[in-house]
Amino acid sequence: MTECLKWALANPDLTQTGVWAATPQARPQAAAQAARGRLGDDWPGVVTEQDRRRR
Repeated sequence: MTECLKWALANPDLTQTGVWAATPQARPQAAAQAARGRLGDDWPGVVTEQDRRRR
C-alpha cells in the first residue's frame, strides 16, 4: 500500500471525502477489512511498524 492510502484507511473519520471522493464507499471499507483480516485489529500500527523496519 502507498503511504497516503495506508493513512486514509487508518483515519476514516478524517478521509470521508479526500482520497475517496470518486471511489465507491465499499472499496475503502473492503481494503480496511482485508488489512484487518490479515494483520488484526491494530493493522495500522502493524503496517506502520513494518514500514519503519524497511527504512
